[in-house]
Amino acid sequence: MQLHKSWSTSSRLSILIVAFGISRFLLSANSRGKSGEDSQYKAKIEAIKQKGLKILIVDDEDRFRRAMATYLRTQFKISVKHVDSGRGAVQEFEKGNLYDVVFLDLNLSDQTGVQTFRELISRNVTTRIVFMSAYSNSEVWDEATQLGFNPLGKPISDEDFVRIFSDI
Repeated sequence: MQLHKSWSTSSRLSILIVAFGISRFLLSANSRGKSGEDSQYKAKIEAIKQKGLKILIVDDEDRFRRAMATYLRTQFKISVKHVDSGRGAVQEFEKGNLYDVVFLDLNLSDQTGVQTFRELISRNVTTRIVFMSAYSNSEVWDEATQLGFNPLGKPISDEDFVRIFSDI
């Protein structure tokens, strides 16, 4: 890949890391099943594209968050905003922004996803929340399950995205 000569080594490395993260996210999501070959599946994706959905991604892992946002924009033509903290998510709703779905990481640096969920509920936010985490054997995963949620492992599969977005 030819990069502009005046870019610092750090900038070049950041670009490569983001590109690698997006590629890894796309490969992981697409490798979980062959349903993309099915015409009904393709019809569901087309129907999702027509919905004009607005999604908020809350994750403190910058590369994952950006890769997921890029993937949702390209695969499903979804409007995506992403923030790196539970407080950032709450602020989005305090600004009056509305979303169809919030993908909320359970292990954030400022508070847990469950704490963020409770804060959103206390502010009468009724947006659908989808918990996600790379750590299914954590206390906060168990806490989300006890609240009646079925957290998703990261990266999230195409089938899970289609199921979630089709239900809206």
